Amino acid sequence: MLSPGKRWTAIILTGLMASCVDDKQHVSLVKDGVVYAVPTAHLISHTVTPHQFIRIKHPDRPFELAFDSRSAQRMAPNGWPVIFSLNDGTAPNVDYVESAGHKVVCRRAPAPVGGCGFRMIVHAGDWSVLFPPDQLANIGAIRSQAARQLETYWRNSRSS
Repeated sequence: MLSPGKRWTAIILTGLMASCVDDKQHVSLVKDGVVYAVPTAHLISHTVTPHQFIRIKHPDRPFELAFDSRSAQRMAPNGWPVIFSLNDGTAPNVDYVESAGHKVVCRRAPAPVGGCGFRMIVHAGDWSVLFPPDQLANIGAIRSQAARQLETYWRNSRSS
């Protein structure tokens, strides 16, 4: 049985989900108590069980947003953040780079393509921002675009 506080949280979240954008062009996602209305064209993957996983790719952006509850807020043994699909397993060929004040993890892979990523906290939520290695020099712009993109999804959920 849920405690009174958790019961109210469940009731509120259920109400929020019911009141969110429910047209066929958006999917309402709840992550860390925050509701996002993500266009279905941007949503690559979303699961709740056995663990929460979200992957979003805006068609006009050079990055993806990912959340995997198994790697969120974890730190690697070397003290760097765990970034989904890059250093969350035993993948070889991982590089750790500081760029524009961000701890960036890059994984070199022969195929299909390696990638880089960093942790970003938005609305108290821990997101992995994934991007191609050739975009490493643009990390400041990628961070700004990713934050604006999440903010847009959040505003969309509040305006419905």
